[in-house]
Amino acid sequence: MPASLILPRTPLRTNYTIQLSGVVQASIPFGPADDDDFDLMHSIEIMLRGGQYQPHARAFQVTGNSMDDGTRRAIKHGDIVLVNSRDEFNSVQPCLFETPNGYIIKIRDVVNGSPALVSKNPTVEPIFDMTDIRPCGRVYGVYMGPYRVRML
Repeated sequence: MPASLILPRTPLRTNYTIQLSGVVQASIPFGPADDDDFDLMHSIEIMLRGGQYQPHARAFQVTGNSMDDGTRRAIKHGDIVLVNSRDEFNSVQPCLFETPNGYIIKIRDVVNGSPALVSKNPTVEPIFDMTDIRPCGRVYGVYMGPYRVRML
């Protein structure tokens, strides 16, 4: 084979680092989330391997317990979630939504025939008025530490 047709090998990037994008509420969006509640906000770097990273990934720290149903797959207060901002219309997994008061995590559903944003925690009421709520991406994992992610 002629030397001009041999392409040099380039190493594949297998590790990624992203910064926290902010705080997201796992509660009802009536009051703004306070970024000062979490002192990790400006100092933590999310370290991911290739299979844990999705293009356009963002990371948010969770405040509130509406996505905590007591199971292993729950999203709990203080967790760092990974969001694929290119999959904003997923109807099965939890999604990130922007409200006038910040971000929330909810699941799209239909309750009594009406579209709603619901929580996994059964004590939290669904949100029916979605007038000022905009989808921003699908929550695809919970960051557990360097190179450890619990995929959803």
